[in-house]
Amino acid sequence: LVFNALSQLSSADTVPDLAVRLVRGLGGPLPLGAREQLCRDVFQWIREPLPDPRRPLDAFVDERRVLSTYASQADVELSVEDVVSSPLILTTDVQRTLDTLRPWMEQHNDFILVGPEGVGKSNLLFRLFAEQSRASVAIMHCNAQTTPQDVIQTLAQACMVLTTNAGRVLRPKEGESLILYIKDINLPKPDKWGTSFIVQFLQQLIAYRGFYDHNLEWVGIENVQIVASMNPSSTLGRHALSTRFTSTVRILYVDYSEAAQMQEVYTSMLGPLLQFKYNGEVGQWTTPQNVSRLAASMVAVYEFAKREFTRDTQGHYIFTPVFLTEWALSLLRYDLSSVNLLDAWAYSAQMLFRNTLIADHQARFDSFLETLLQRDWAHDLEKLNASVFTTLIPTADVHTMNQGKPLTLVSLEDYADMLKTGITPDFIVVDGAEGGTGAAPLELA
Repeated sequence: LVFNALSQLSSADTVPDLAVRLVRGLGGPLPLGAREQLCRDVFQWIREPLPDPRRPLDAFVDERRVLSTYASQADVELSVEDVVSSPLILTTDVQRTLDTLRPWMEQHNDFILVGPEGVGKSNLLFRLFAEQSRASVAIMHCNAQTTPQDVIQTLAQACMVLTTNAGRVLRPKEGESLILYIKDINLPKPDKWGTSFIVQFLQQLIAYRGFYDHNLEWVGIENVQIVASMNPSSTLGRHALSTRFTSTVRILYVDYSEAAQMQEVYTSMLGPLLQFKYNGEVGQWTTPQNVSRLAASMVAVYEFAKREFTRDTQGHYIFTPVFLTEWALSLLRYDLSSVNLLDAWAYSAQMLFRNTLIADHQARFDSFLETLLQRDWAHDLEKLNASVFTTLIPTADVHTMNQGKPLTLVSLEDYADMLKTGITPDFIVVDGAEGGTGAAPLELA
């Protein structure tokens, strides 16, 4: 906690700024509820009113040295290429987290970012890494069998060996410094005495800035910053880190954003996707109001699944915002000029959420989805329930942006016939004009 706090206080020049940074430092490892209470207490001690008492953690000192509150920057212009590459949307939570981590990056402090699965830890860190123009990045993915030798190999690939008056030293090959990013640091399995060799090795690297090689010769490291991410140790398959190790690094815990901020994120993502699918034409599904409503409906489905279907009932029930991202991107696989968007939207929800559930819970999800569609959009699933989307039919002119093969809607009867005969049509012509034969060859008209 002392390291956490001191590393944040170095550039504080006003009392409110000192209070904000003290909360970020001391409250870094705490859950959000305890961090909010700490923030209220600190500002009460300095007799400074919070800009917004409902959002105490969003207080910060702006460039004018005035105590302010973060404002969302989610309303940004994105292209469909930006959306496919998983952009980082600057909600208030994201801005606060970045401002907490930046001093550690600038001071080259070793730190761990802790948060539940799918919260966006890697996206946050990669955003910070991109700001370090003079640093290179080496990434190491941990598994249950990861050993110190894997760390040494990663360092050897990213560094060059120099001989100095202090012995051999590893220095970055590219850039002035190296960021060694270790993902899932608490995934390697400890031995029967509870010791994790990789954690003990990293503790040695941080404390002594070097290690002994297989010849028992000392090898130092220079200009290497260790950054790690992990799920809480209470997560299945993760293990607690030793307190000796955690006492030598800075720690920040991040959690899922509230529903309102998630709606902002997916509104920003859905807008470019629907503009792309409807070729930029103004219509029902490209208006900002309907895009925001559709995002709100998506978040409502996610919140329902997360609340009702927990790991207490089934161990594999883990619903994260990644489901929402995959749901939004899946809309690129449909030809929305011939299919109702809500049918495609509902089908993707069923594939992602419903197919994760056991049979006893699928009916509850179906009932909620149908009720939500009726309430929010006055839409029923009668047509979708009698049909199925398939990739068996070649579909021209559907650009999926590498999100998978195009999906075509066919009736259950036709789909059953296709499976029985093994014969699928070469193409389907969709003609909405009266008569329905205007696009057919003359001999078939």
